[in-house]
Amino acid sequence: EALPLMMSAISDTSSDALSQELDRFSTRFLTELAVKAEGGPEARAEVAAKLGAVVVAMRSQGRSPAVQEAGCAAICNVCLGLDAIGLIHKRLAVEAGALEVLVMASRRHLSSPEVQSNALGGLRILCIGGDADSIQRRDTAAKVGAIEAAVEALQTHRGDVMIQEQGCGALCNICRGTDADSHSRRQSATVAGALPAIVVALEWHPTSIDVAANGCAALRNLCLGSDARGQARKQLAMQSRAIEAVVSAMQQLPQSALVQECGCGALGNICGGRDALVVKRRERAASAGALATVIKALKMHSDEQVVQDDGRCALRSIAALDPVLRSASLQMGAAAEWLTDAP
Repeated sequence: EALPLMMSAISDTSSDALSQELDRFSTRFLTELAVKAEGGPEARAEVAAKLGAVVVAMRSQGRSPAVQEAGCAAICNVCLGLDAIGLIHKRLAVEAGALEVLVMASRRHLSSPEVQSNALGGLRILCIGGDADSIQRRDTAAKVGAIEAAVEALQTHRGDVMIQEQGCGALCNICRGTDADSHSRRQSATVAGALPAIVVALEWHPTSIDVAANGCAALRNLCLGSDARGQARKQLAMQSRAIEAVVSAMQQLPQSALVQECGCGALGNICGGRDALVVKRRERAASAGALATVIKALKMHSDEQVVQDDGRCALRSIAALDPVLRSASLQMGAAAEWLTDAP
C-alpha cells in the first residue's frame, strides 16, 4: 500500500506530500517490513521495492530539505539493528542506492541541521557491522563521498552535539576494519581533515558521552596501522591535539565505561608503533596526564573486560618500553602485570 502512495506523490512533484508519505513509511510500515524481510524472496522483493521508492523520492526532490530529512530518517529507521532483519535491510538499502542519496542529501543541504543529523545517522547505521557485507558497504560509502560529507558537516556544525555525535560515528564505522581497503579509507579521511575535525568535536562537547565515545572510537580507528602512512596519521593526530582531547574526555567522564574503553583504544593506537617519532608521542601522552587517567580507568572499571584489555594495551604502548615512564606508572598505582608485555 505504501509504495503506490509514494510513487503518486513523486509524480505529483509535491514535496510536502512526499515528505509526509516518507514519514508514514518510516514509522507505520516499519513493523510490517521487519516481518516481511524474513518471509522469502517475494517478501524481500517488496521491501526492496519500497526502499527503492524512498531513494527515487529523494532523487526526484533533491532540493527539498523536508523530503531529504524524511527520506534519510526512513533509511535510518528501516536499517536499524545488527540482527538478521537489520542486516537484510542494510543490504537491500545499499543495493537501492541509499548510500548515494544520503551523501547527496548531506552535501546539498549542508546548512540544515535536521538533514545533516539524519543523513549522517544513516551513513553511520549502514556502515556498522562485522558481517561479510559490511566491508563492501564501507567501501561503497567511501567511494560515493561519505567521508568528505561527514567531515564537512562536522566542520560546519561544530556547536550541534547531535551532528558531532553522528559525524564522528559515521567516520568511526567507515574507517573500521583491517581489510585491504581499510587503509585507503583511513587515508581518505585523513586527507579530508577528519583528525582535527574530530578533535574539535571532543573539545567543544566535553560533557557529551555520545560525542566522547564516538570521537575517541573514530580516532582509534583512524590511528590504526603500522606502515608509513599509519605512522604519519599518528603524528598528525598528536599535532592536532588528539592526545590531550582524548585524555580530557576520559577525565571528564570517568564513570562511562564506553568512553574509557574508546579513549584507551585511541591512546593505545596513537602511542603505539616503533617508528622514530613514537617516543615523542609517548612523552606527549605522559605530559597530558594519560598514565594517571588510564590507571584510574583500569581501577574504576575492573569488571569491564574490554576496558581492562584496552587500558592495559594503552599503558603498555605509552610506558612499557620507557624505564622512566614505566617507573612513573608503578608509582601511580599501576599493577606490574599491566606493563609486562611490550606493544
